[in-house]
Amino acid sequence: MNIKGLKSMDTWDVTEDREYSLDEIRELLKGGKHSIFLGVMNYTINDTPCYGSGLTLWDETHAPILREGKFVVSTYFHRSEIGNVGEQGDPSELVPVEVIIDPNEPILFVSIKRVHVAPLQSEGFKS
Repeated sequence: MNIKGLKSMDTWDVTEDREYSLDEIRELLKGGKHSIFLGVMNYTINDTPCYGSGLTLWDETHAPILREGKFVVSTYFHRSEIGNVGEQGDPSELVPVEVIIDPNEPILFVSIKRVHVAPLQSEGFKS
């Protein structure tokens, strides 16, 4: 199954409109060299309907899988970011969630960005 999206290696590059397979998305996320933002309008978090937002995938552990015909992303949100879905507890605590996206609902865009990281001091960076 494919997801239609935009590929922009950097924000100043020209974007490319194309489709990505779930395997391609997983490959891009390997090693933390790319991040992927999914812009979606309708989805569920822990079986609660949510509307109008999106989520950033940082590595392959957050890559979408296909389960029962739907995209499933296992990730974490701060309890305060998910309101009633987060239940009681410390608002700053990260809680595990499953975000389920029905492929019949349009994914507005997939934005793929190269992750830029400053070199560590051990790699020759001197302050």
